[in-house]
Amino acid sequence: IHAGDATHFPRESSELLGFYEIRYADGLVASHAIRWDETLAEWDCGFERPYYFTRAVPVGKLPDGRRAVIWGSEWINQRADVPIVSVKMVGSPGPSGAEPMLLGITAVEKPRVEDYR
Repeated sequence: IHAGDATHFPRESSELLGFYEIRYADGLVASHAIRWDETLAEWDCGFERPYYFTRAVPVGKLPDGRRAVIWGSEWINQRADVPIVSVKMVGSPGPSGAEPMLLGITAVEKPRVEDYR
């Protein structure tokens, strides 16, 4: 059962807010979904909610003293040997009216076999 809302199928019950369109040098386009209450949540909800596909990153304090957070959605590049040309965020209007923001992208270099010898 999904930890947040007691459903058995969280992907079917979480609102699709959009997706990241990842374009590779060889022309292939992949996507990474942005889903409400799965890959992001409110910036003022704090650290109490457990999520499987994102992590809370503290970014400051709210006027009432609570911590403000942004959500780090992690994606594993299955084609690490092909350069990424661009990443574009595409919105998908839904019933909540939520509008996600892309604040930054961080890449982690793929480990090489030589690094473990």
